[in-house]
Amino acid sequence: CTTVCPVQLWCRVKAGRKMIEIRELAPGQLAEAADFAAQQFGCDISAAQPKLYGPRAAGSTYGAFIQGKMAGMLSVYGMTYRSLRWLSVGSVCCAPLYRGRGVMRALFSFLEREVYPQYDAVSLLGQRRLYERFGFAKVYPFLEYAFCFPAQQTECGVERLDRGCRDNDLFTLYQQYGKGPSRSPALFFETAATNGHAVYWLEEHGRAAYAACREDHHRITELCGTMPVEDACRLMAACWGATKVFYQAPLNVLDPVLCSQCDSYALSTRGNIRLLRPERVLVALAVPRVPEGAAAFLAEGQGFHIQVRKCKVHVRRGIPAGLPVYTHHELVHALFGLTAVENPMAALLHAELPSAIFLLDGI
Repeated sequence: CTTVCPVQLWCRVKAGRKMIEIRELAPGQLAEAADFAAQQFGCDISAAQPKLYGPRAAGSTYGAFIQGKMAGMLSVYGMTYRSLRWLSVGSVCCAPLYRGRGVMRALFSFLEREVYPQYDAVSLLGQRRLYERFGFAKVYPFLEYAFCFPAQQTECGVERLDRGCRDNDLFTLYQQYGKGPSRSPALFFETAATNGHAVYWLEEHGRAAYAACREDHHRITELCGTMPVEDACRLMAACWGATKVFYQAPLNVLDPVLCSQCDSYALSTRGNIRLLRPERVLVALAVPRVPEGAAAFLAEGQGFHIQVRKCKVHVRRGIPAGLPVYTHHELVHALFGLTAVENPMAALLHAELPSAIFLLDGI
């Protein structure tokens, strides 16, 4: 589901001798925001983010203005995953003329005060040095499996879809096989087509699936249906005239079956996460690695302790004497990092999180 603020939010903060005004942009101002972001990123942001800036726009976009001119912006998009209210932040940019004047700090301070209280966690893509100061831990691993095929295969069973074509079939397959957040049927195609993805229908030998793909990278980002991954990659290789196709792992864990089938796999870390209500996230997602154990951590200015009893996770406020105390970053790395040998908390618990939260449902 998508959360849209019922009223426009705004505030003013001082930056040096000038005031920065932060305000939520009205639907009629989204084209201006998309043009502004396109100038900073050098790409058509409205095409890359149809669910934010398209005709059926959802989410919210906030602009930072200095003396009436847009100096920076960001967008947010809310979703639900396993009862958690998860927020994605993206399109974060600042005009070169206004960099170093506190524009980004003003925008994130605004989110902290006006938007974050509605959510349990927030995520974004980007460099650690830019977002660590805003409380994020760069940890989420993107796993990609590579499958190689002979050249000059015969193309069959592949159809590139436009919006409105097989929409009901796509949504049904996602409900049955998808691993990501809850999605709205009305915005399903826009979500699957986020960040430059194209949507394909695959069918062969009575098996069917849809694939959300980055054609320029020869990568399948999301695959839902009865078709095995290797067969889907083979069909897309023939469609693209490629000898290698990449498959994005749906979760932050290595799949032993895919590891045995693929020709190689690679890992990159681009996802930043901040736990706003860590106790809710832990109860909803954490899986114990041991039947019994305990640890404490600091997050959002508070102390918490975790107890694992009979393979169940319990979280309480406060830090009992004698427990090792970890930071928010160490907790996030233990939960969502692929490996964390240097982090003792990783021996206690971990959590699975869909890559779609960043790549499709996110911004």
